[in-house]
Amino acid sequence: MRGVEETVIMPPRSELSQLITTDDWFGVQEVATRHPAQARQYSLRHGFFEGLRDSHVLPLHECLVAEAPLAATAAVLAAYPAAAQLTESSYQRLPLHCACLRHADPEIIQFLMDYHDHACLIADQLGRLPLHFAFSNGASLTGVRLLPVSYTHLTLPTHCSLYISPLP
Repeated sequence: MRGVEETVIMPPRSELSQLITTDDWFGVQEVATRHPAQARQYSLRHGFFEGLRDSHVLPLHECLVAEAPLAATAAVLAAYPAAAQLTESSYQRLPLHCACLRHADPEIIQFLMDYHDHACLIADQLGRLPLHFAFSNGASLTGVRLLPVSYTHLTLPTHCSLYISPLP
């Protein structure tokens, strides 16, 4: 995992992680604000992706996969801004990948890009960019437009390439 040496891996899961699991977004904001160190703690999540692969994830990854509202996501990221640049352990996905996996709101995509503007150009362990997930998971055209790419090294799956004609 990129950057794990800077963070703490602590089982059992933190209060912040548990609140994310229960979709208690007010509680997430409160704990992230009062106990920002919890935003640095990786948790082992069994079956985090597709129910198949276990992964060590930060609360930011958890928020994005849970489709947390912007206010909760912002509180977690404010508590640990470096999290925008750190991957989870299973597929080496950045938070932006996680957001695009869940057809993220364009506000969330822009918010993450503000913290790590090159995240859209970083592939996960399977060679997928956040844009791959945006197309595959029904992101809005507005959200897709926020993901600038260098077309010189972009390869999209065939079913996605149909959408690459000039965006209106």
